[in-house]
Amino acid sequence: MSSSAALCVAVAMCSQNHDNMMAVSLEAQRIEHEILGSDCGLLDQIAITHPTSGQAALIDFDGMSVTDFKIPPDWLFKLVDSGIRRNLGETNYNSTEVCPEMREMHALLESDRVRESLHCDVNRLGKILNQSHASIRDNIRASTPAIDSLVSEIQDTPGVLGARLMGGGHGGMILALIENENALPGELLVPSESAFIEESV
Repeated sequence: MSSSAALCVAVAMCSQNHDNMMAVSLEAQRIEHEILGSDCGLLDQIAITHPTSGQAALIDFDGMSVTDFKIPPDWLFKLVDSGIRRNLGETNYNSTEVCPEMREMHALLESDRVRESLHCDVNRLGKILNQSHASIRDNIRASTPAIDSLVSEIQDTPGVLGARLMGGGHGGMILALIENENALPGELLVPSESAFIEESV
């Protein structure tokens, strides 16, 4: 998840009643918009505040609701660090370089891919991830040649079923779906509990 979103969620949780996690998410987004100047969405904030251990979070942004989705046992994921750091304020993340129609098309296609993934097998999920990265690259231009090269290399690695860039783009982490945990180095991703405040005396 975005480090700025995590920071803003922590600030919101400390300053609000954190029993209502959707309100915390909205406040964290407001802080990011007004203080950090990033016109971000709500994906990272909700993903931080609403997960359930062992489950994926299916987010309905129209209804502002979250539904748990049991992750099939053969869906194994790892993260690969691209080694590329960026500040979204210095990219086209908030710019008008990408026309609104392309952004809307990307969002609609991503929603379709999410819905399809709820009912597909692991091999089809890998193809969906690859399609997702192609849309990030071609429709909203949130990738770079260096990242595309690395994603392609990961996609072509034996035992990797699919891969895509994560987050706001232009750098950061690449999500890979793998056949077995030896396909790539590193630890398997494990869904965690939601954010919480730990008080000590």
